[in-house]
Amino acid sequence: GEAGAAGKGAAGKGAKVRRVKAPVTFHLALSKTEYNKTDPIEATVSLKNNGKKPVWVNTRFYVNAPEQPPEEREVLLEVTSPTGERLPCIFSYPTGFPKSDYFQRLPGGQTAAAEHPRDLRNYFRFETPGRYTVVGIYENVFGPELGLPAFTGPAKSKPVILTIT
Repeated sequence: GEAGAAGKGAAGKGAKVRRVKAPVTFHLALSKTEYNKTDPIEATVSLKNNGKKPVWVNTRFYVNAPEQPPEEREVLLEVTSPTGERLPCIFSYPTGFPKSDYFQRLPGGQTAAAEHPRDLRNYFRFETPGRYTVVGIYENVFGPELGLPAFTGPAKSKPVILTIT
């Protein structure tokens, strides 16, 4: 694909998204389960095509705050603190359109992972010692403007548990 940004199209702000269903699951994995107060909390995200037919997927995996509209993120993280409260996302940035290079044709049975792990400390304040639960939600609104029937989701990961000591 071309290296430029995808142009405005079917997924412009406020546009109705045509859902593309597929047997795709979203996965969130941590580098370890226990962290001290300063360790980076590295999370890897990926999509797996559990079907037999190839599926187009957006592998930008941009993480942003829930206050941002879906066209400003592909990944939303929900972090629950040891007290049961949902942690607010402390990082938010308008992302714009993904490059066409981020779209991959994912064969059946294959997985597409983010290029780099995400340090969850860049998005959340893990200040209280104890157990945290993290769930990732993947949702993509792009593809039609490139003529690609890309998987839209939403797809929710299984919860992962981490402990801050």
